[in-house]
Amino acid sequence: MDKEAVERGNSTYLVDRVLPMLPVELSNGICSLKPNVDRLTKCAIIEISKDGLVLNTKFVDAVIHSRAKLSYEQAQAILDGKGAPKGSDPTLVGSVKEAWKMASLLRKNRFANGALDLEMTEIKIKLDENGRACEAHTVVHTESHQLVEECMLIANQSVAKILRERSKPSIFRIHEDPDPSRLLDYTETAKQYGYTPGDLTNRCHIQDLLNESKGSAEEHQIKLGLLKSLKRAAYAADPLGHYGLAKTDYTHFTSPIRRYADLIVHRSLQAFLENPPKHPDRTPSQADLREIARHISDTERNSSEAESETKQIKLLEYLELIASTDQAKDGGEETTFNGVITDVRPMGLMVEIPEMNVRGVVKREDLPRSSNWRFEATQYGVDILRRPPPRPRHEAAAAHHRHRQNQALRRFRRRRRAHHRGSETRQRHPPPRERPCERLQKTHLKTRRKNRPAEKARRFHTQAEITFDCGDVSPLSFF
Repeated sequence: MDKEAVERGNSTYLVDRVLPMLPVELSNGICSLKPNVDRLTKCAIIEISKDGLVLNTKFVDAVIHSRAKLSYEQAQAILDGKGAPKGSDPTLVGSVKEAWKMASLLRKNRFANGALDLEMTEIKIKLDENGRACEAHTVVHTESHQLVEECMLIANQSVAKILRERSKPSIFRIHEDPDPSRLLDYTETAKQYGYTPGDLTNRCHIQDLLNESKGSAEEHQIKLGLLKSLKRAAYAADPLGHYGLAKTDYTHFTSPIRRYADLIVHRSLQAFLENPPKHPDRTPSQADLREIARHISDTERNSSEAESETKQIKLLEYLELIASTDQAKDGGEETTFNGVITDVRPMGLMVEIPEMNVRGVVKREDLPRSSNWRFEATQYGVDILRRPPPRPRHEAAAAHHRHRQNQALRRFRRRRRAHHRGSETRQRHPPPRERPCERLQKTHLKTRRKNRPAEKARRFHTQAEITFDCGDVSPLSFF
């Protein structure tokens, strides 16, 4: 069973199923925490001061008897003052509120110490009885989510610290410092969105940028760009610290059912328990730990990619359902989503629906036909499709009249210059005999003059400006 667990590395959570690391009889049975039932556990007992500092820690093998099983929504209702579910333990409300008081202090201190707030939007997909997507919504990370997160972080940190201080071979969760050149590139990306990020090799400036973009339309792109600039978190046999969390010591300890790394950590911790077992489990050698860390980092990446891919498939399935439903409506009403333009290219707009994390393309030919659009390249390399603001009718008419006058004047001047040059040429040299290729070129030029918009398109192409003539569509220019 252990060989199969290390081979899988972790559980994989697809939209429609779970591929557990351990047999279901364990992961959903005797190893699963349930209310009003005794369960064996490894417990981190941490004493925290009123300032949020860790005063003392100890670790024990224990029996836990849970008195309530709450969803995040139920826990949040307690924090919002709406009370606990009926029949709950009378001490439940006070315990949850006291836990959040502690967790909020830990969270405040963590960000003050340089941790980065990289919380990304999570999409929850609901399936019908046939396994097809029928609903999708954003999961809002409320205080109840943050409460659980802070408790797990402090436990993981405390375990990693004692393993490092006692030089015990184990598996650590690491996040190495980013490459300064990648951060420099990201600085330019942030400037494209109108921000002044400062020196992003300083994590305080990174967090300032994240705080400034919070709640804006480009918040997701700012965070996504930063994640792409940072190195990927992984497992290692050496405690190299965690950049994103700003922690010197960090590991994974809290989920031994679904991560093999946590099982290794539990075995390494046995020697430092207040009540150690008579026959501790054997821990792998340092060389084996390096190989295991590399392997489970790969399996974690594979699982993450599979989870993301199945979620995208189900989201497309849900959008297909919406499209078919809209077509069946008699009133012709269509479901609409708010979109954010994430990139502009000559072929069109790259658009993302933030509430669903779905990305797509709006081609240039699908843009509104009643508007003039220009393609602009800024000094930072940002490409923009810009529609000029409409002018008052009298100003537009005057501008059109001036434009026609200028056109006529330019044509007159060109003809006069051409006539003058032609007169001089005829006086100096007799006209040479035309070759067939030259006659073809002249014929081609005459044909082009019959279609002025096409001629204009070719002529301006050398000036980095392309004008498209689409019949009744207004000219679309890209700069």
